[in-house]
Amino acid sequence: ELGLDASFSVFDVPAPRLADTVHELRASGLTQLCVSLPHKEAVLRLADRVSDAAREIGAANTLTVRDGELVADNTDWIGVTRTLEPLGPWAGRRATVLGAGGAARAVVHALRRLGLEVSVVNRTRERAVLQVESDWRGPAELPHDPEQLLVQDWFAQEAQARRSDIRGRRH
Repeated sequence: ELGLDASFSVFDVPAPRLADTVHELRASGLTQLCVSLPHKEAVLRLADRVSDAAREIGAANTLTVRDGELVADNTDWIGVTRTLEPLGPWAGRRATVLGAGGAARAVVHALRRLGLEVSVVNRTRERAVLQVESDWRGPAELPHDPEQLLVQDWFAQEAQARRSDIRGRRH
């Protein structure tokens, strides 16, 4: 449809083989890799350069060869932002994110860029505070405020399908 000469292949890569696999794929001539669980954080250390977004988020979902360098980037936050922007304004509102992994951190990044005050509910305080640098709450403290946007880390994939639900909860 786009006229691109491209293919998409899936590689199941165990964590101990990540560095070698990225090196092998790069040597084979691949120009871009999509990165998923559990490697979004680890690939930052394998890149020659890290984008501002990936650095701020602390996770990358793409590795791209640009001018001979392997560049780590994060585009997860863009999908969240583009989904929520037309439903705004969001400045000054509150959101709670469930989880503190790489996808959740991209969601936190997007929500903050939209002007929301963000809290994180996670099993462990250390991961939420150290990796998300946010107001942490334990699972038992899940807010019950109907005016608050509640976001789980799968939000980026599900939000488009749930736009009417989100719009219906905002006043």
